[in-house]
Amino acid sequence: MKRRRRNGGPPWGLILGAAVAVGLAVMLGKKASDAADAGAAGLNPPGSPKRTFALKDFRLLRQADPEWSRVPIGSSTSTLGNVGCLLTSLTMISNFLRGSHLTPPDTNDIGKRTPGSFQGANTGIDVLAGGIGLTAPEGLRKRAGTAHTNDALRALIEATLLKGGVPILHVDHDGSFNSGEHFIVCLDQQGVDPKVRATLQQNLNALTESRNEAKTPDAKNALQATIDRVTADLSKPGGAFLCADPATGNLTAIDYTSLMGPGFSRKTYKVVGVVPVFRKGEAPATL
Repeated sequence: MKRRRRNGGPPWGLILGAAVAVGLAVMLGKKASDAADAGAAGLNPPGSPKRTFALKDFRLLRQADPEWSRVPIGSSTSTLGNVGCLLTSLTMISNFLRGSHLTPPDTNDIGKRTPGSFQGANTGIDVLAGGIGLTAPEGLRKRAGTAHTNDALRALIEATLLKGGVPILHVDHDGSFNSGEHFIVCLDQQGVDPKVRATLQQNLNALTESRNEAKTPDAKNALQATIDRVTADLSKPGGAFLCADPATGNLTAIDYTSLMGPGFSRKTYKVVGVVPVFRKGEAPATL
């Protein structure tokens, strides 16, 4: 995970709040009612009324919240506000699946008492998850930096949701699509959403401008390849994955077909890896 600041919010927040959070607007700032209900929530099928109802109690957290943005991660000098997206994502999932009321500093403190949770500012996902009552099995992941098809990534997201888990999506936002800079939490799968796809079209227009301004043939060709891929994806029907973004503390959406969506500070997210997360002891052997 690159050490980039996560401050600022996407200019599309109001659009996404209306477009994809069907029946979920009341979830902002709320806590899970109790452990039993929260645990059962993860077992409701994606897109079902029961899952929608359960998600109204999902507590959104922002890694750069002024209350803890300057807290160092582990024993490093990097802070939650700078590089705390993964830790904050795990905190949100623990609160949802287990009915706990953790804040990112709470999770950070647990990690400092659990050897292997941190390597500098990098988070040991499986170890830290175990410390807060979760499991993130190494063998079920699709890591960023390895070429994965959209079909393979999408299938893992859907399988995790169907098995009662909550997938963390590793997303790229610098346009290279071969490494991830940020983590977000996938909450649910929604139906076709024209407004989300319209936002992606705006991002496609920005990519086109960047191609036109590129200084070298290689840069132009790379951007054109991305434009061609996105154009082909946007021509297909699809829905959206509803996500919680720790960079903003708000909802966002990832297009079902292209696995792209609007990110913070006018960036475009592209899913490049998936981390299935479950309550401890409940992860399936395979997905």
